[in-house]
Amino acid sequence: MQKGFTLIELSVIVLTAGILAAAAPLYGEDAEKSLAAEGMTIVSSLGKAGKTYVLKSGQNPQFAKWSELDINYDVQQPDKTTADAQIIGNGNWSCRFYDFSVGCFRRNGNISYSLDYAWGGSGLLSCMSGTDEGKRFCKSLGCKYAQRLIPTPTYVYHCNQQEPGQAEPPYNPPPPCVPQTVCVKKCPPAAPPPDCPVCPEGKVCGPCGNSPPLCVPICHRTSCPVY
Repeated sequence: MQKGFTLIELSVIVLTAGILAAAAPLYGEDAEKSLAAEGMTIVSSLGKAGKTYVLKSGQNPQFAKWSELDINYDVQQPDKTTADAQIIGNGNWSCRFYDFSVGCFRRNGNISYSLDYAWGGSGLLSCMSGTDEGKRFCKSLGCKYAQRLIPTPTYVYHCNQQEPGQAEPPYNPPPPCVPQTVCVKKCPPAAPPPDCPVCPEGKVCGPCGNSPPLCVPICHRTSCPVY
């Protein structure tokens, strides 16, 4: 004969499940912080390698090949320019160079954010996100609000500056965009008027000249910005 659970046993099971459920988000965030630390190391190393490339060649590293940078990371396509994104760090990061910085985007994660290193002088390390969860995560890394990338919802947080951060304003999304149909009239150029005979004095003459050109409406559908 099978024996059922006692009330105490059921209470212990429910309590254990509740503790595990409460701890799961904290464990997930701790694991993500470890990956963010990895990303900061990667993006800083790439940025410093880009600055070294500038000092040696006098050229923007954005136009260099990945194989020409002094880095300790393997990339799948080393002969591509650094403006082409490469997967780095066990597939966790997609990195590429820009005009004055290098950015690494978090791949396959539950939190959407990216890391940026300004190789062009300041060596500023930033965390960026356009989602509420990503913004909160950037702040949990100790990064401080700096600015919003208008007109996008992306906020920038500086991670290695000592000055107090600015007050973070709330993000007010723009009103929903509704595509509109806009039409303009396109008219062909008017033909020059023909030579009309002089109407003799005292007589009634018929009309002389060209009819107005036929105008055709040209319409197009407006689009909404995608951020």
